[in-house]
Amino acid sequence: MKNNLVLLLILFLVVSCTNKTTDSGGSLFSGITRALTSEELSVIESIKKEFKEQVNRESSRSFTPLGLMRKNLSELDNFKLSTLPFYNFDVEKFYANPSPERLMECMIPSDKVNVFAERDGNLKFCFSIRKENDKWTFDEYIENWGNIISWLPDSLKKADSPQCKIFIHGSREYLTYKRNGNNLYFRITGEYIPTETLCEQFVDEYNQWLKNIQFIKAYPETFK
Repeated sequence: MKNNLVLLLILFLVVSCTNKTTDSGGSLFSGITRALTSEELSVIESIKKEFKEQVNRESSRSFTPLGLMRKNLSELDNFKLSTLPFYNFDVEKFYANPSPERLMECMIPSDKVNVFAERDGNLKFCFSIRKENDKWTFDEYIENWGNIISWLPDSLKKADSPQCKIFIHGSREYLTYKRNGNNLYFRITGEYIPTETLCEQFVDEYNQWLKNIQFIKAYPETFK
């Protein structure tokens, strides 16, 4: 009887270790990201099946960048998946009355969900899904996302801040979090941007956009 109990204990330990292969080494983003909802997981499951079918049809191209993306997305069960809040920046609302205090007010929750894929404690890649007209679709895939955002966990730890937001302005992504009660702003690659500088940048870019629109309207034949 005693021997049987020992065997059962060994078997339990083996199975436990096997089931934790994707989380070995821990998660650098633990406490920062949130778990995916059941709806989001259902969409991801469909995406995984879709890319698994593509891999089965085109296995000979698995070493191309496109092939690597398909392979990773077809094997999502091997990764720990989570997400960070993602927002769009309302440029027109901000431009109507620009000020540092208005930056946070002009962030609108996005219909896009960024999904982080971690393995062995490292963020391997990121992909996103988007909801349009009540229908979810695959949006984009970014390889080596962990290298781009590797600065974040340590930066949040030093600031004693457990939360952050990623927001998009134009075609560029930025990140913000609080330190000592103040909102700090960064490029997605980690470069700090003083709040006043960011405000000026956003206003200048919007002014340039307005000039471009006026030029297009004045010379429509140039853009046919």
